[in-house]
Amino acid sequence: MAMWDDVKAGWGITLDAEKEILYVSDGSEKITRVDANTLQELSQMTVYQTNGTPVPLINELEFVGGYIWANVFYQDAMVKICPCNGMILDVLNFEPLRMAEMAMVKDLGQLSGYDHNNNVCNGIAYDAREDVYFVTGKRWNTMFKIKLSQ
Repeated sequence: MAMWDDVKAGWGITLDAEKEILYVSDGSEKITRVDANTLQELSQMTVYQTNGTPVPLINELEFVGGYIWANVFYQDAMVKICPCNGMILDVLNFEPLRMAEMAMVKDLGQLSGYDHNNNVCNGIAYDAREDVYFVTGKRWNTMFKIKLSQ
């Protein structure tokens, strides 16, 4: 099996501490499982919708509550992925966050030269202490703190 160094690119990485497995995204529809101790590649899985359609551009990853959460580049969403098979179990719509960011940019008078195609939702981070996610975007002025309801 390949060493983790041989994985083509790391867009996002997260750890299942209990199983000692790293999950690494490379910007495609693939997530690579890597042994956290040896850095040996264990396997790859394809992220896909319930209808079987692969979902490319998997980006930032967080492992929370036994699931992989990821943002999908160029989409205003965060997806919940089953780590055993790659199936998307839930999709959270972040369009209201992007719209709030756009309103702030407009209020600040920063629309001139604003790249609407590249200023996209692009970052998630989980804070276990508060059980919240921090969500931001590429060149965004705002970071949002969100708590998921059960």
